[in-house]
Amino acid sequence: MRFRLPVVTLLATLILLAGSMRFIRTARTPSAPPARDESVRTPLLVELFASEGCSSCPPADALLQTLDQSQPVSTAELIVLSEHVDYWNSIGWRDPYSSHEYSERQSAYAAHFGNGSIYTSQMVVDGRFEFVGSDESQVSRGENAGRRLQHVAVVRSLTRIGTVDASSEFSRDSDLKSKSHANLRLVVIVQQPDAGRVLGARLTRLSN
Repeated sequence: MRFRLPVVTLLATLILLAGSMRFIRTARTPSAPPARDESVRTPLLVELFASEGCSSCPPADALLQTLDQSQPVSTAELIVLSEHVDYWNSIGWRDPYSSHEYSERQSAYAAHFGNGSIYTSQMVVDGRFEFVGSDESQVSRGENAGRRLQHVAVVRSLTRIGTVDASSEFSRDSDLKSKSHANLRLVVIVQQPDAGRVLGARLTRLSN
């Protein structure tokens, strides 16, 4: 795969990570296309922008969970992320997983797609397509008052770790802090600038 000035973004889901890890990416131009291996599954990033305060989000959460567990596309590895935005927090329920950073990421996608506004629930696939689309928490206020919500792959940390081009090797140490690695997923994304097309992604499940 050839990279042209993409932004490499590290996404850690569920809770913050601990320890020190090293990420190495070497960009090379192959002399000839490799033979297709039917057993190799192509990573496909599926991002859900949602909120616990949004009444239309639970069905989208359920769909994301189904995609994560069933992996319905035999030739693709679906890497799912649930990014909880913060602009619903003013209606009476503050989403404990929300971050303004995810709202900004969604806004960058809106500009990329030419959308005049942002909304929930929205799914974005590989930074190329968008459409309307686990911890449990009991919501006592807001549009989902009284409902028990289930989530999967909730993003808790979003960190940009560097930029690369087609002619150089990328190597960077990142310190990731957390008390526990239980139920953690570490996702590394190679993406064009300004929430552009996703060029590659890799998922690693961590444990203590």
